[in-house]
Amino acid sequence: MPGAIVRTTRDEGVLREWCLVLTAADIRHVAQATGGVHALSVDAVDATRVVAMLSSYDDERHRRARARVPALNRSANAAWMVASAILVGHMVVGDVVMDSVSFTRGAARASAIRDGELWRIATALTLHSDAMHAISNAVAGLLFLTPLCQRIGGGTAIALTALCGMAATLVNAWVRSGGYVGIGASTAVFAALGLLAGVHGVREIPEPLWRRMRPIGAAVAILAMLGASPQTDVAAHILGLVAGIGAGLAFAATVDVAVSERLDRALGLATAAVFVAAWVIALQTP
Repeated sequence: MPGAIVRTTRDEGVLREWCLVLTAADIRHVAQATGGVHALSVDAVDATRVVAMLSSYDDERHRRARARVPALNRSANAAWMVASAILVGHMVVGDVVMDSVSFTRGAARASAIRDGELWRIATALTLHSDAMHAISNAVAGLLFLTPLCQRIGGGTAIALTALCGMAATLVNAWVRSGGYVGIGASTAVFAALGLLAGVHGVREIPEPLWRRMRPIGAAVAILAMLGASPQTDVAAHILGLVAGIGAGLAFAATVDVAVSERLDRALGLATAAVFVAAWVIALQTP
């Protein structure tokens, strides 16, 4: 039995992290608790190497935490701004009906998108059939975007959510029949859920694959509960979720720390500009 104590803590969660690090390195270890204090022991021949390994792990974790502080500080307001934009936009446009200008010019009409009217993949995300449709998307968006913004930064989260929502709308229009028409922010809302799951699927703490897949499993379960009823555009929701999960996994795997505050803000402003430009083009096009 390993007999050299290398770390002690009263925090069981911290102890679990240390054990995961040693398990990933295939180092034999034992954790014991006495009087509320958890002790981590290893073989004496491994003690020096383990102390250095855990110290390096602590340094890396603290570095990542410091790098994400700016994103945490500027996050919540961005999610509230998106929810407010959904509600204010609906108040300005009103309920979308078949013969309204907003529906005619801005809905995700598959035949029109295939003919090159790509602005519709953005404008359609801002249209809602009635107040309850807008409110439900605003609330769900706030629920999923807030933790996502806290994780990767407000502007970055909004930009990725919009990009995934538009990509999913484009694919949906391309694979559906020419008569398909879609509206609503729910595609982007499920993209935000997918992004959140994907980002949390890549963890700094080494874990077995099945544990890292739990956030994605939870996202699929939420889709089944909230977005798979016969009255909803199930295909759009699934595509939004899939796009978000893929983008979230890619982002977390390639971006080591949060983006700079300047870039984060620029991404948020650029996303808003894309939607404004899309509506300008939509309203000016015969």
